Amino acid sequence: MRKIILFFLLFCALIVSAQTTLSRFNVVVVVSGNNTLAFSDSSTGSPTTFSWEFVGGNPATSTSPNPVVTYATPGSYTAKLTVSNSFGSSFSTRTVKITTGNIIDLSTGRNGDGTLCLRLAQ
Repeated sequence: MRKIILFFLLFCALIVSAQTTLSRFNVVVVVSGNNTLAFSDSSTGSPTTFSWEFVGGNPATSTSPNPVVTYATPGSYTAKLTVSNSFGSSFSTRTVKITTGNIIDLSTGRNGDGTLCLRLAQ
C-alpha cells in the first residue's frame, strides 16, 4: 500500500510540475546604433501573462513576450521577466552591462564575465 501511495504522489508531482511555468529569456544586441536590446521569452509551461521590468531602460515595463528596450547611459541594469499561467508563476533576472569602452563579440554580445555588453555610440 505504501508503494502505491508513493507512486501516486510522485505521479501527481510530475503532472503539476509539467504544467507550471518556468521563466526564461534571451537577449540580443540590436546593432542599429541606438543602444537597443531585443528581449525574447523562452519560458516553458505555456505562460499566459508576461511582465517585464527594465530598470533604467525605455520602456521601463512591458507585457509583450518579446519587447525591445533602449538604454541611454552606460551602466549595469537588471532585466526581470515574470511569467504566469493558471498553475503558478515564475521569474528570472539577468544583468545587462552597457559600456562605452569595450568592444563586444557581436556574435554573442557577451563580455568575458557572461554579462551582456552594448557599446554606446560616441
